[in-house]
Amino acid sequence: LAHRLQVHGERSLTDAELLALIGGLDTQHALDLLQGTGGLARLRINIDTALPDTSLAAARLMASLEFSKRMLRAKLPTGKLLDRPPAVAKYLLARYSLPGQEVFGALYLDHQHRLIEDREVFRGTRTRCNASPEPFLRRALLIGAGGLIAWHTHPGDEVKPSREDVAFTGRLLEACEAVGVMLVDHLILGGTKEWSSMRQQGMLTP
Repeated sequence: LAHRLQVHGERSLTDAELLALIGGLDTQHALDLLQGTGGLARLRINIDTALPDTSLAAARLMASLEFSKRMLRAKLPTGKLLDRPPAVAKYLLARYSLPGQEVFGALYLDHQHRLIEDREVFRGTRTRCNASPEPFLRRALLIGAGGLIAWHTHPGDEVKPSREDVAFTGRLLEACEAVGVMLVDHLILGGTKEWSSMRQQGMLTP
């Protein structure tokens, strides 16, 4: 496999073959792992149950996944993120999209809308996450953020804002305005590639 990669490039290898190289597995084991975890999209979610935590293969795969996430963060625009929801959503989907769980977080920005910090704030269940604005704002004030991009995951691919999403965003917007922090956007992430921007849908003030 390594020779074929060197001669023909990484695109010549199947998902299972690439996984075998990264994890030091034989190809059949890698194929079984992909099938058993539900494919590439769910691999990072289920890898801890598919492989022993102490195995070298698990360590290699987790390190590779984390490295890819950090590469995506490095590719985030270094300038203003206000007008870059696709790039932001791509990064967040790779890092946080969890098919069976609802998670809330924020990207904290300086006054020029450049990234200061990426932080997970709440983690809930498959159907509910009791998020409140206070922890978002507490962190923003602590690190001197001028704005934030809130985000949360929807289990499955549905990214249409629910009534609860709209209500929470309204409360967060009011709280942000009260302390002089700009709510730049609220992104909803679904599955592995679907997302929506509440600002683009006109649900936030300009």
